[in-house]
Amino acid sequence: MVLRGLLAERFKLRAHPESREMPIYALVTTTNGPRLTPCSDPKASSRYAPGRILGCDPPVPMPRLLQFLSSETGRPVFDKTGLAAPTFELRWLPANAEPATDSPPGLFTAIQEQLGLKLEPQRGSVETLIVDALEPPSPN
Repeated sequence: MVLRGLLAERFKLRAHPESREMPIYALVTTTNGPRLTPCSDPKASSRYAPGRILGCDPPVPMPRLLQFLSSETGRPVFDKTGLAAPTFELRWLPANAEPATDSPPGLFTAIQEQLGLKLEPQRGSVETLIVDALEPPSPN
């Protein structure tokens, strides 16, 4: 709230939230249901890096997993699985990585094979921030 006030004062920023229809991914279970790959080390700390998500200790809350997937896919990802905070391990070949003979699969394939989930392309309503006005700051 303080930052919003500062931006409004310094840059004459005026903005409003608005729902917009745009491409999204829905994270859904496959027809066989979820089959999450268990953590190879259940005591390992949960973490994210391009090409790997470890959701072990503590389990990764679904909103955080959706953030990771949104970052990787470049689209908002919405949960349609009903899972809360799954424990799992996911490995994939990042989009900009050079494949090798022992490389993991791409993200979409890895999600299906290792988690029993899939990302379905859809259109959905996404809350966006619309900037109505913005001016250069005045000199100090």
